[in-house]
Amino acid sequence: MKTVITISGLLLAASLVLGLWLQAIGVGSEGDGAAQLADELGLSQAYWPFIFPIFGLLISLAIGLAHYKIVERAIAAGKLEKSHFSAAAGIAFGAALAIFIQGFAGLEHFDLITKESALGVFAVLEFGFFIALGNYVSTVKLGATTGLRTPWSLRSDLAWKKTHRFLSRGIVLVSFAAFVLLLFAPPYTVIMTHLVGLISVKLSAAAYSYFAWTDESKHSQETRRQMTSQHRN
Repeated sequence: MKTVITISGLLLAASLVLGLWLQAIGVGSEGDGAAQLADELGLSQAYWPFIFPIFGLLISLAIGLAHYKIVERAIAAGKLEKSHFSAAAGIAFGAALAIFIQGFAGLEHFDLITKESALGVFAVLEFGFFIALGNYVSTVKLGATTGLRTPWSLRSDLAWKKTHRFLSRGIVLVSFAAFVLLLFAPPYTVIMTHLVGLISVKLSAAAYSYFAWTDESKHSQETRRQMTSQHRN
């Protein structure tokens, strides 16, 4: 985890240096997307190189703080384990996003890439990330600090496994569907649709955890009744 944090810090620093260099050669002048973003945020155009590194830093910090127990455990262990994947990937994602957007500002300035194609690349990376995350979700064990921790999924190992199998399949299916949709619709539309799909999958999985636990409870009660009946006979 220390290595992930160090690399993320270096990426954030690199994105800032890249932004300052791009500003020195004229990127961010009037009419550029970077300058327009600074104006929309009510900032001087001179500050645009700092926007994306700070944005990436806030994402990394938010994810790191949300998973601080996992981060502490990973640092103490001195190595990355499967249970640390979500926290490590989230921290690295914020830094990688910062340098990606910063680089895009330069490429757009020199007409080497369009906003549409940059969003397309970002969409592919996002969907691939969530496919990997979806496959990881099914391996999370009961009692882990990650996972979908509902009042019902936490009540039994079977309910936990069923819930996370449902969630895993949903994330992977929605992400694969987004890949296909990307062939027919604008990247921004697909990205927003994908996010809505992920939220829907998580809410559905939370509801499913209740039914998984209820079914298990009914089955357990029925088993106990049968055993009691056999014992009496």
